[in-house]
Amino acid sequence: MSSITDSVIAFSKNSDVRALMCNPPQNIFRIVVPEDSDIESVEDLEGRTLGIAEAGGGEEPIVNASLEDAGLARDQDVRIQPIGDAGPASLNAILEGKVDAYAGSYPDISTLSADGRLVTRDITPAAYNAIPGDCMITTVEHLENGETRKQLVGLARAWAKGAVYAAAHPEEATQMACAQVPQECQDMAFATKYTADTIALSGVTSSGGPFGAVPVDAWQTTIDVLSGSGAVDGDLSADELGGGTDVESFVNDYSDFDAADLGSATP
Repeated sequence: MSSITDSVIAFSKNSDVRALMCNPPQNIFRIVVPEDSDIESVEDLEGRTLGIAEAGGGEEPIVNASLEDAGLARDQDVRIQPIGDAGPASLNAILEGKVDAYAGSYPDISTLSADGRLVTRDITPAAYNAIPGDCMITTVEHLENGETRKQLVGLARAWAKGAVYAAAHPEEATQMACAQVPQECQDMAFATKYTADTIALSGVTSSGGPFGAVPVDAWQTTIDVLSGSGAVDGDLSADELGGGTDVESFVNDYSDFDAADLGSATP
């Protein structure tokens, strides 16, 4: 698995790279405000302070693109303040009003809101919701190797089946995950919130399509955002990276299971 930024950069250096599926298939970086804030959209951040996890972090391309779309200049119309990943310091900065909004990954936001003191409202522009999270990438050479492709299909199908099952049985999915990584479940409020947020981003209950499949137009949006930040050139082919018959065939193969039967399975 590779981050969305690294996936597109890899493709910019090798046009044989293919993005087969993403987990989750929606944007993991969000811009949020406290629930009782008067800020309703990114446009309302004018004259305010936006906290970010760290300078150069994965949230910055989304922040920069969102501000540009809103006609706001970074560090002129909106002050950008690094306050760190999820932790007491960043939580206090939000609760005490030192920052008016926060941009970070959804695990950070889940952590910040787990104990109930902070309830957030998402103001991320809808145009960026479809930008995927981490992705399974490979090359045309490996896709043409029958044995390697079979292994990749099996791994993708396991992720897809796990996502479908978790969406239907969140409590059981949390228990199963905690059994495997108990260190992540010392705070069950966080573990429960993280499961819920992961399911929400999975698209299983809303997209209607196979888990992990990313539309070509979402890849184009991703390329546009990353080219706007200077990470890649803007002339990359979204269809070549995440579309075409080789990727479509792969998606059809890994999603060939009875999702309805799995979702209704008795835990």
